[in-house]
Amino acid sequence: MVRGIPSAALAMRGYLSLDAKVNLFRLEVIGRGAAGRKVESLSRSSFVISVPAFQERGSLRGVLITCAAYLLAFHNEVTSDLGQSNPISFP
Repeated sequence: MVRGIPSAALAMRGYLSLDAKVNLFRLEVIGRGAAGRKVESLSRSSFVISVPAFQERGSLRGVLITCAAYLLAFHNEVTSDLGQSNPISFP
């Protein structure tokens, strides 16, 4: 699904070996109940999705959800670096 993202992340962090194991943050573990619906609601309200592959049943939806997971995980760092009102972090 997102095979190239771990290697790209390692390269950006300066790792010499791109074969290291990388565990991606996953929001799918939340499930499909009330919490899962909140994740979908968050992704719908946070991203303008005009490419069908990124929509709810699209082939690249997992990439979008993985990006959302990283934005949540690093929200404090992003707002610290870019300020409270920036185009990247969640409102």
